[in-house]
Amino acid sequence: MKKIIVGFIIILLLSILICRVKNKSGATNKPEVEWIYTYEGLLEEGGKSVLAASDGGYLIAGFKYIKFEDVNILKVDEKGKKVWEQIEGDFGRDYCEEVLETSDGGYIIAGYSDFFESKNWDAMFIKVNELGDPIWLKNDDSPTSSRSYSIKETNDNSFIAVGYIRGGRIPMWGEEDADDKDVNIYLLGLGSSGDSIWTKVFGSDKNEFGYSVDIDSDGGYIIVGKTDAGSEGKVDVYVIKTDSYGEEYWSKNFGGSEDDYGEEVIRTTSGDFIIVGSTESFGSGKKDVYLLKINKWGRLLWSKTYGNEGNDIGNSIKETSDGGYIIAGTTYPVDKKNSDVYLIRTDSLGDTLWTMTVDNEGNEQGNSIDITEEGGYIVGGSFSKLLYAKSMTLLVKLGPDPQTGYLNIE
Repeated sequence: MKKIIVGFIIILLLSILICRVKNKSGATNKPEVEWIYTYEGLLEEGGKSVLAASDGGYLIAGFKYIKFEDVNILKVDEKGKKVWEQIEGDFGRDYCEEVLETSDGGYIIAGYSDFFESKNWDAMFIKVNELGDPIWLKNDDSPTSSRSYSIKETNDNSFIAVGYIRGGRIPMWGEEDADDKDVNIYLLGLGSSGDSIWTKVFGSDKNEFGYSVDIDSDGGYIIVGKTDAGSEGKVDVYVIKTDSYGEEYWSKNFGGSEDDYGEEVIRTTSGDFIIVGSTESFGSGKKDVYLLKINKWGRLLWSKTYGNEGNDIGNSIKETSDGGYIIAGTTYPVDKKNSDVYLIRTDSLGDTLWTMTVDNEGNEQGNSIDITEEGGYIVGGSFSKLLYAKSMTLLVKLGPDPQTGYLNIE
């Protein structure tokens, strides 16, 4: 009997080892690309935020140009076939930055809008039902220009959103951030119907931008973005921790001698925070993907960079079931004119398990990623055939990740 048990254990260990064996090129097993679809309108469109829907299939939100830019919400089935599409927005240009599935089975979108006569951006929130039909649309009523980039649902079915607000002059049409001053992080507590309950502004006499928010276990919030208050006038990753009413506990800068950016933050199962963005201070290329893990008090636990000789940008991150991370972004190789979707899979310490680029024979951007029910990934972004051709919405479906659920035996 003992020999049978010992033999079974040996076979089990060998099977685990085989699942983790590296091939001759030195790369570990990667998930397979199951399908790639692009969705094309008459004019420009693109995907910004993707999620695996609880009722099956996938949802991607972005923009579609009709008369002006409008928010575009596209639902597809497990094979990528379109189920429904809805266009939402106000009178003017409307953009989506993040879509979130809500506890009632619908979706909420955070973005921004400019009513065409005001020449002023307003943070915008759109709530739709499970079929994309509009329930309400709310704009921030602050007297200056504001944008929202990230939103989460709180335990009481309210919402917390982050973006930035301008304290200086109102930007004119077509203007970007570089020429505007007095930009600060803007945190908004919203009721279940999207009405503003409270707002908070964070920052200094420099420019600060908020790009992502998550909810901490204590009911407070963790915010990440960037600040111009880095060393020698450079840009740093900027992190703020608040209580449930938006009162600041602490804020931290992370970076080096060049420009560094924070794009997304999530609370991990360990209770710490993981941040993804890009760095020009560290790494091997002009700009590399930047991954930082900090504890609840803002202490840096470790940081990693990923990339090649060109520019590599991290846009989105999720924690995998084995405590590791999957990152989606965009790579701009030095030997190519076009960009590719860039995926990085790490263990819990940020060490690389595999990397992958997705090239659909054009210009691809990876803006968002989610984990599918079967342990694979859905990636959303934009695609164009040529560098300056019109853009389309891009979805990439990857099968189950062979790394998830196996022991890390080398």
